[in-house]
Amino acid sequence: MAHALLEITVRHIRALAEEHSLAGAADGKLLARFADRREEAAFAVLLRRHGPMVLGVCRRVLKRHHDAEDAFQATFLLLAR
Repeated sequence: MAHALLEITVRHIRALAEEHSLAGAADGKLLARFADRREEAAFAVLLRRHGPMVLGVCRRVLKRHHDAEDAFQATFLLLAR
């Protein structure tokens, strides 16, 4: 049990370090890295960078909280595909 928790913690720290190293990268570079290598860290940076704006637009347009969240998720699911 302790080993599994340690492994999860190490994976989380590595993911944070990867995101930090990509934080200054241009959107195009991040998209290319995600498209070419399926780099989760690149996608995470894009989500952190643009997620609040996308969610804000969804909330203003759709009004209902659940509809806005669904549209937000759909937006980034489509990007991931």
